[in-house]
Amino acid sequence: MRGLLIALQDMDCRKQMAELFIEAGYNVIVTNSATNAISVIMKKSAQVVLLGSEFDALTAAELIPLLKQRNRNLPIILVSADASLPLIRKVRSEGIFYHALKPVDREDKEVIRRAVECAFEHLRQHKFHQAGLREKLLNNIIKKENARKGTRIILRTLAMLLVAVPNAFAATTAGSTAAAHWCSLLLAFLPWSLSSS
Repeated sequence: MRGLLIALQDMDCRKQMAELFIEAGYNVIVTNSATNAISVIMKKSAQVVLLGSEFDALTAAELIPLLKQRNRNLPIILVSADASLPLIRKVRSEGIFYHALKPVDREDKEVIRRAVECAFEHLRQHKFHQAGLREKLLNNIIKKENARKGTRIILRTLAMLLVAVPNAFAATTAGSTAAAHWCSLLLAFLPWSLSSS
């Protein structure tokens, strides 16, 4: 289910947004409290946030970093009547997904509705990307482990052969002392290589 937190101080705007997104099939959680907003994000009940510009004693610019600490990939859509350049710069530097003006007509609501859809699509793509990265990492681990197992099998086979053959090899080969010396070096090396692989 697509969880949407609507955290706005303005009761009329909060109600309008809730109705719009409930009709669209979202699981809507509504609050006018910064504390409740943080709690909802900590419980992972909502994946996207519509956030007003002020709460209790906090501004949006102060609340956004707190929300991002709980979930750094959280898409936050700021809904604000204040479109001042310093505010926009500040909240963008904190990592908001989109800044929308407070809705006054149907077109404004449609812009917010599309922004929320885009935020959920962004999350979906991020999850696929993360799943792809996890799969690649797992495949690399499996390949390395298989290569390690193959090396172990080869070394064990070689060790078994060298244990069975050195006397026969040393006796039948010209320069038997040199051959015996190399066999003893290999036998000394193999237990160490088997334990470290």
